[in-house]
Amino acid sequence: ELGVKYLRNESLVVAFENERAEVEAMRASGKHVILEIEVQGAFQVRERCPEAILVFTIPPSIAELRRRLEKRGTETVEVVEKRIARAQEELPLARHYAYIVLNHALEDAVAAFRSIIRTESMRPNQIDWNRIDWTL
Repeated sequence: ELGVKYLRNESLVVAFENERAEVEAMRASGKHVILEIEVQGAFQVRERCPEAILVFTIPPSIAELRRRLEKRGTETVEVVEKRIARAQEELPLARHYAYIVLNHALEDAVAAFRSIIRTESMRPNQIDWNRIDWTL
């Protein structure tokens, strides 16, 4: 939550399973949209939106993932075990993503996302060429 508020100050919107029309409206308004979705959902988004930039976020270890999930205290032991198993299944698929963010600490992960967004915003297809005046 803290990271989300911090990112919103940069005109970013974190969308959790939003409808496509809502995501497109946010993009049309000039906002960067971050979807927190599972691997299969990310692949579906890339099929529908080839310009989507996939970022795979992982904790430093399975032990740390388990510690974080258990510390929250919001999930049963069975749910934690399922999430650990899913994480282990999905990790090999990270090679299909454009970026991998190793989430040692929230602040570092936020900085990595900001860096990715800055980098991606400098690609030629992201620049509003109508705003550049090269006249003498």
